[in-house]
This record gives sequence, C-alpha cells and structure tokens, in this order.
Amino acid sequence: MSLLHALVAAFFSGALYRDVAHRWRPGRGVALLALALAVGWAVQVTSIGRSLGAWAHGDAAAFIAALPPLVLRDGQLEASPPGPHALTLGSGDQADRVVIDTSQDPVAMTPETRIRVTRTELAVRRNALETRTFAMGSAVEMAGLEDGPVDPDVLQGVVDGFARWAPVVLYPVAVVVELLYRIAAAALLALVALPLGRLLGTRLDYGRHFVVSLVALVPLVLVASLLSAYGAPLPAWAGVVLAVGYLAFALRSAAERAPAASGPAVVGGGA
Repeated sequence: MSLLHALVAAFFSGALYRDVAHRWRPGRGVALLALALAVGWAVQVTSIGRSLGAWAHGDAAAFIAALPPLVLRDGQLEASPPGPHALTLGSGDQADRVVIDTSQDPVAMTPETRIRVTRTELAVRRNALETRTFAMGSAVEMAGLEDGPVDPDVLQGVVDGFARWAPVVLYPVAVVVELLYRIAAAALLALVALPLGRLLGTRLDYGRHFVVSLVALVPLVLVASLLSAYGAPLPAWAGVVLAVGYLAFALRSAAERAPAASGPAVVGGGA
C-alpha cells in the first residue's frame, strides 16, 4: 500500500492497522505522519496566506495611509509634527492602538497601547506581562528602509512582501517542528497502548505500539489542520479523544490477526 493510499485508509481501514502493527518499520510510520503534516500545513498555510493578503490590502493599507509624514535619519525616525500621534491598526475588537511620538520627551507606554514608536525604538506589547523593545536602527534595517522620507508606497511594498513570503517561510518550519512534537506524542501514546493492547488482546511490544501510534495520529493531524484552516481549532480534549479512539481501533484491528497461542509471538521492530 502506498503512503498516499495509507493517508486515506488511516481513517477507516482495519487492514491497514493490522499491516502497520505486524510489518511496518518505524521509518515508514514517521514518513506517513510527515506526509499528513505536509498536506495539513499546505491547507493551513494557504488559509494564512489569504488572511495575510486581505490584511495587507485592508487594515495595513488603511494604517499606512493615516501615518503622518515620516523621515529616517541615521537610524532614527522623525515625524512631522513630532507627535504624539494616536492611530488604530485593525478594526472592532481586534483593533490595536499605535502611538507614534518622536518628540524629545515621548509619552510613556500605557496599558491601552499595543505599539509605541519613538525616535530611537519600537516597543510592542505582547501581553500584560511582556513588552518587546527593538532599536529603531535594527527595525529599519530589517524592513529594508533607507534614510530619507518614508514613502507610503515603499511601506506598502514591505507589508505586501511580508504577506507574500511569510507563509512560504512558515511552511517547512511548521512541518518539521510539529513532526517532532507528534513523534514525541506517539512515544507517549505507545505507553498508553501497552495496557490498552493487553485489554484488547494484542501481543505487541513497545516498539510495535510506537509504530501503530504514529499512524493512529494521522487522522488527528488531518482533521485538526482542516478545522484550524477554517478558524475552528480542535479543542485539546477532543484531540486526545480522537487519538486514543484511533489507537483503540488500531489495536483492536491488530488483535484480529494476532498469532495463535501455540505460534511465535510477533515482537520487535517488524520486517
């Protein structure tokens, strides 16, 4: 059975799980899980790209149009007039308050302010306990801006570039990071499989349970990715139920072809 076929069969095929339990090597299980993550993140990244594109040409474009005249000199920012200028990025409950104050004595950052820009620094409040501060020179260099008047069209180009390339950069990183996380989850799930397998009548060791657990996570990965892409993340408890449910289905399927008592037990890594 090809990996593409197995990707679909993992949702319903007892025959697949019997084959996995008795014959698959761990590397094949990891490959199938990686394929599921590659498909799932392709769906999610496509959705993220559309959202970023809409943001770049909507809220971000409106914010750029509302900016006062800005000039960069030797890594410092000057607004005309110096400010403070209170702006809004976004709309409704998701709107963020942005303050630009390039005067010699800029206003302090208040709890209502999400972003504060001064002559020399950019401060971003991540939550009530954490605020990140960046030197203006570093922020300007990262954005690829040069000394002189800040052209709104150039700023829009920076935003458009971010919206275009962020999903491309995110995709491989997200797949690799989640693959490592899911492999660790499969290792824990295999511990659950030991008593569950005995209850369901399987005679497998930890290594075989680990391979089964890798494949049992495939439906969870694909369902969670699809729901996340449509803005309805799968609750953690539902993910646990889905994973354990497919693990039980897999072990039950494996038990249907367990060796007879007089024959040799199937243990180890499999052929």
